[in-house]
Amino acid sequence: LNPSDLEGILSDIQLVGKATGAEREAEVLIKSMRERIAAIEEKAADVQESPRVFCEIDATDPAKPWTTGPGSFMDAMIQLSEGTNVAADAGSPWVQLSAEEIIAKDPQIIILADSKYGVSAESVKERPGWDVITAVKEGAIYDIDDNLISRPGPRIVDGLEAVAKIIHPELFK
Repeated sequence: LNPSDLEGILSDIQLVGKATGAEREAEVLIKSMRERIAAIEEKAADVQESPRVFCEIDATDPAKPWTTGPGSFMDAMIQLSEGTNVAADAGSPWVQLSAEEIIAKDPQIIILADSKYGVSAESVKERPGWDVITAVKEGAIYDIDDNLISRPGPRIVDGLEAVAKIIHPELFK
């Protein structure tokens, strides 16, 4: 079962450390991860705008792509980065949204966690009806390495930093 937030991931790392006799190493890693998470939270503390974000996980069916909803650590990363997940009101942590739902929610930023599977900003722009989405009109479509954001382990903080830089690049100048 995937953790629902970053704290859950840290707890899992602690558990693995205990189970493998590497408690000290786990504590050092967790401390470092907490410091990096706190640095993102501190940078984002004064943000005035929380742009609407659509994070695409799998567009095998581009008319109904998979995304991350409430109760997922990926949703938590968007929130920690001061973004507003367009699927925050979905009924489960992992959900398919119809193209119509996505168009209606009008994301200001689109993050493609499926880019290594052939999805590109260009292919998103070509989807029927997507030309009216703010992110598409403004070219705010970004690739991200899904290994950083879809696996609940130590690299999740690299993913959080990457997501935060996409949502609020002005905080990292």
